[in-house]
Amino acid sequence: LQFTHTICANGEITSPDYFDLLKLYFNTLQVDQFVNCKVNLIPKTKTLIEHGWHIDVTEIPEDQKKYSKTSVLYLNSTNGYTIFKSGIKVPSKANRLVMFPNHYEHASTTNTCDALYRLSLITNFLTKTK
Repeated sequence: LQFTHTICANGEITSPDYFDLLKLYFNTLQVDQFVNCKVNLIPKTKTLIEHGWHIDVTEIPEDQKKYSKTSVLYLNSTNGYTIFKSGIKVPSKANRLVMFPNHYEHASTTNTCDALYRLSLITNFLTKTK
């Protein structure tokens, strides 16, 4: 189970109020072109559940793949994490940012700690820097 609020989809702003609130954050990321941006809320579960491997955006043109990034900003601290196929785990800690090439397969998890949910801001974008 996951609740999502979409801020930007397919390069189009769908939630202008939230988009405006995040402009400074987007500037920090050096976003040149948006693909998608959303907030995910994953409720707490009794046992930790790792979700399936995925790539957020699969339809990036070949010539743009080297500029395609995914960022995850953790908005609260939990015992959940993001895990990459390489085995690297990034714990969900409030205000932590992980940014990686969009083609990296990864998975998210639920949490089992005192927090009622795991909350994160996911941004898929193109940047001129590699």
